[in-house]
Amino acid sequence: MKAETIFGKPGMYIATLWIQDEQGHQDVDFGKVKVFTASSPEGSIPTICMTHIPARDVVVDQPVFFRLWLQGVRDGLIEIDFGDGTIVRDYVSYTKIQHSFKSPGIHIITARSTIDGKPIMPKQKVIVDEK
Repeated sequence: MKAETIFGKPGMYIATLWIQDEQGHQDVDFGKVKVFTASSPEGSIPTICMTHIPARDVVVDQPVFFRLWLQGVRDGLIEIDFGDGTIVRDYVSYTKIQHSFKSPGIHIITARSTIDGKPIMPKQKVIVDEK
C-alpha cells in the first residue's frame, strides 16, 4: 500500500498510520513531517510537545493529566481535541489539564496551533481499557 500527499505550506504535520490484523486488533502510530522552504527554514518551524500521566494502564473514568508546551516560540494558545468530543480551545503552554475518557479504546489526542501562519498539529494516542 502506498500513500502520497502534498503539503501546501511550511508547518509541522502528522502522518497517521492505522493497522489491523486478521483478528481485528488495531493500533496506530504517527510520523512527524516538518515542511520548510528556503524562506521558512526548519529552525523556524515550532513544535508542540505533549505528555500525559499515567502513560499506561489507563481505564475508563480515570483522571489523566496532560501537559503540552510550544517549543521554538515563547507564547501561543493551543487547541486540544481529546478525540471523544471534548475540545479545549484556549490551552496555555505548561498548564496541567485533566481529562477522563468515558469509553475504552484507542483515543487520539490532537493538539493544534498556528504560529506565524504555520500550522502545528501533533497527535498522541491514549489506550483506555475497561475498569
